[in-house]
Amino acid sequence: MRLHTRAFAIASAIVAATVYLLGAIIHVALPWGAPAVVTYIFRVDVIELARPISVDGLVVGILMFAVCGGFFGGLTAWVYNRFAKPGP
Repeated sequence: MRLHTRAFAIASAIVAATVYLLGAIIHVALPWGAPAVVTYIFRVDVIELARPISVDGLVVGILMFAVCGGFFGGLTAWVYNRFAKPGP
């Protein structure tokens, strides 16, 4: 089975942008929440590094996550298709 590279890239971009937006919402609603989760997961104290979110930062972050997610999703689909066996 082969993946449709463009569709996979678009889906990856949408998912990445949504994850970033959800993280931003959590950070605004619970300013200590997101850094606390990162500190808990990676065992690195980032609570003091947390910055307030601006509208400009939110837009740039969503765009960057969408572009990078789409790029790496497309790359993943392309590599997968190179290794997938041809269909019947």
